[in-house]
Amino acid sequence: MSEAYGAAMSHLGRIEQLCDFFDNPTIVDAIARAVPPRMPPGRGALGFDDDTWIGLGMVGLWAALDAFAERATLKYKGCVICDSRCLLYRFDNSKLTPSELTILSELEDVRHLYAHNFAGRADDDYFARRRHVFVANTACKLSSGAEFDGQLIKLKPLHLRHYAQVARGILPKFV
Repeated sequence: MSEAYGAAMSHLGRIEQLCDFFDNPTIVDAIARAVPPRMPPGRGALGFDDDTWIGLGMVGLWAALDAFAERATLKYKGCVICDSRCLLYRFDNSKLTPSELTILSELEDVRHLYAHNFAGRADDDYFARRRHVFVANTACKLSSGAEFDGQLIKLKPLHLRHYAQVARGILPKFV
């Protein structure tokens, strides 16, 4: 299990490093010099879509936690909320704080938005199943500060960093 723990912690750390890429002064300067003068400044002008990459980072966080849970042979209990193979019922809730339970719920919903939908946009298919946090056409603010407007979530590097740090705090409780 220590191999699984080390691999999962490394994976979570590498995903969190994506946030450093966004803020790296060399990258910021290179983008500023590369964007044509008539285009709005920023990575988007070069075709780099922050929402997609950060959303995929969120999927990666979920995947690292799930892979650890499988290798640590944590027993899966059916989720009474979403009726799927969800992290919230994979990890022993008695070992987690209320904020960690919230994070796992949010990761579940965000993961489905990016892994099974298009760039964080919820549609009728997404809401065909009950979700932990998100409700169709109902805005909510996540613990990371990210906002879901009832159909779309906008993620920033600081949101990804928040989830990565909490995820890294969860794993040691199960070693």
